[in-house]
Amino acid sequence: MAVIKKKKGFTIVELIAAVAIILLSLQAVSLAVSAASKMWGISNSKLDVNTFNISISQNMKNRGRNYIRDIYKATGKSAGSTINFYIYFNDNSEIAPYFEASLKNADGSLKVIVDSASDFDTCKSYNSGKKYGALVTIKETMETDNYSVYEIEVTVWDLLKDGKYKSSSSFYIGG
Repeated sequence: MAVIKKKKGFTIVELIAAVAIILLSLQAVSLAVSAASKMWGISNSKLDVNTFNISISQNMKNRGRNYIRDIYKATGKSAGSTINFYIYFNDNSEIAPYFEASLKNADGSLKVIVDSASDFDTCKSYNSGKKYGALVTIKETMETDNYSVYEIEVTVWDLLKDGKYKSSSSFYIGG
């Protein structure tokens, strides 16, 4: 009886099947990485607008009631009226100057843009190339001789992404 010797190694069919399996696996991994990257980008954009909203709100809370009264004086608005103003920035370091010292620049112009409209389109129309824009609305809800309560609403938009990502908050300052 003759002994059949088996050849060592892989056949061409086995090699082609292995390569096909590897390519399918790489495609699945590529899709997973792409989806994760997109989700990270969305989360990062949402986090940015939320962080900036908190920063603006905290700056206003830290300045207190007298700062709000200074805004009314600087804009020439009467007590009890509603004030809408816009600020523009690229990062957190550009927010603080709006809330430091005076509301006016050295030339006497306001640091903020005051407008009666309060929507994204108006915010975008005033933009001068900044990545983020914020609308701050101040309403005096109660006033007596010694006590005033102001309702402040802050909305921040990512202007480069056409307002797709926004963050809103509302709080009161009084005393």
